[in-house]
Amino acid sequence: VAGTAGVRVRLSRHWSFGVDGEWNPWIALNGSPVRSGVINIYGTAILRFPLAYENFNLRTTLSLGTSYLLSTFYGAPSGSIGVFVGGSPLGLEWKLSKFFYVIINPLNIALPVPQLKGVPLLYPQYRTSIGLEFYF
Repeated sequence: VAGTAGVRVRLSRHWSFGVDGEWNPWIALNGSPVRSGVINIYGTAILRFPLAYENFNLRTTLSLGTSYLLSTFYGAPSGSIGVFVGGSPLGLEWKLSKFFYVIINPLNIALPVPQLKGVPLLYPQYRTSIGLEFYF
């Protein structure tokens, strides 16, 4: 589970770039409690594949940035800073107007690594996301 907000700039019909921030609490299915998780700040590049005469576009997304640990784990204290890598190999944009899109990414891969010293703390995630994008 993650909540994300960002700012995008469309440079051409095919390319958009932006900066995103997300809070990513960690939820385990083994009965342990919900953890505060990490805050991720990252740059995003989007390569769009417009479909002719359609209100839909295909897209590929890649993100790279930093990850800040909010919880304390054995060997990884709260406040540790590391890297964040993420991407969506194939997503769908539904164009509702010239400036408003609904985004469906059926497979997102996110890898926050907030602890790089000693044994790195990796938390690989496989996500499905639905979002809104506004362009001005």
